[in-house]
Amino acid sequence: MMPMNSPVFSIINMMRSGKNPGAIIEQLAMSDPRVKQVKQMVAGKSERELYTMVSNMCRERGTTAEDFARSLGIQIPSNR
Repeated sequence: MMPMNSPVFSIINMMRSGKNPGAIIEQLAMSDPRVKQVKQMVAGKSERELYTMVSNMCRERGTTAEDFARSLGIQIPSNR
């Protein structure tokens, strides 16, 4: 399990409270090439396209987007 003080949890908590995590993501992208790659992958995608991308990645790993989100404490709207 990821530590509660990880940047990922900081981003999730910011989004839950309605804040924009853009500054944290920019900072991480400058220091971590994996974050930079993910940022480039999601740039300009619609919500539907992002959901499809996440669903496909989860399916490749034997899980679902819903189960992955649930493990992070996130609820995906049911209108998918």
